[in-house]
Amino acid sequence: MPNIGGFSCWIQVDGKHLTEYKIEYSVDGTQATCWVPSEVGKEFQICYCDPVRILTTGSRVTVDGIRCSSKILSTRHPRSTVTHIGVTTTDTTTRPFIFSSCQLLDDDTLESLNNPPAIGEVILVIHEVRLHSRSSKRKAVDLPPLQIHERAKKGIVHGTQLGEEVSRRRKQPRKTTRLRELAAFVFRYRPLAVLMADGIVPSPNPLPRKLLSSTEDFIDLTLDDDEPRRSRGKGRSSVKMEIKEERTTIFDGSIIDLT
Repeated sequence: MPNIGGFSCWIQVDGKHLTEYKIEYSVDGTQATCWVPSEVGKEFQICYCDPVRILTTGSRVTVDGIRCSSKILSTRHPRSTVTHIGVTTTDTTTRPFIFSSCQLLDDDTLESLNNPPAIGEVILVIHEVRLHSRSSKRKAVDLPPLQIHERAKKGIVHGTQLGEEVSRRRKQPRKTTRLRELAAFVFRYRPLAVLMADGIVPSPNPLPRKLLSSTEDFIDLTLDDDEPRRSRGKGRSSVKMEIKEERTTIFDGSIIDLT
């Protein structure tokens, strides 16, 4: 789980946090980037934890390049974890985030689709904030259709859509002033099979060591037809000399990289 300055962040599905792979940090240590597996039809939530809460913080979530959700964690709040479950539509309703399939298009006239706006990426940014009065304004947010030109997909087959409205506890927006950025977490999501194919997630069934050894032996035998003869005793020194000389002749010079 990525951790920056005491803040930890994760994506969860069915109440369980997704395993992060290849976690990397920026040079200044303020941003973490990682990969997580996505599954079509699954609702997901973005969470972060501030166990100390000596500062009032605001978190902002951006999904597929669209700013979707903002929340505040006050120093007086009884809990240390904030959960972004989706896009707030009214004071009492929310539409949850859902992993969904992208539609690949081959129409060359749709040039605007050649550069998808960060589909397959979730960003949560944490700021220190100052609280102000409550607000009655709420910005409407929606996520566009998941359409990608096939030549620009770059392995992206999953995006995010919004589910049906669900009820939530009544809340009103608060005006805030951002004082400084504290941490940023970037999650890139792909199907598990894609992550495995790209070498980001290890294969669950690696080749057995015995099989690897056998493969290497086979390669050696094809490189030198006389190799088995070397294991048949030490009484044929003249034959050994001939083998070494032949291998030198063949392989000399053939050395093949976050409203």
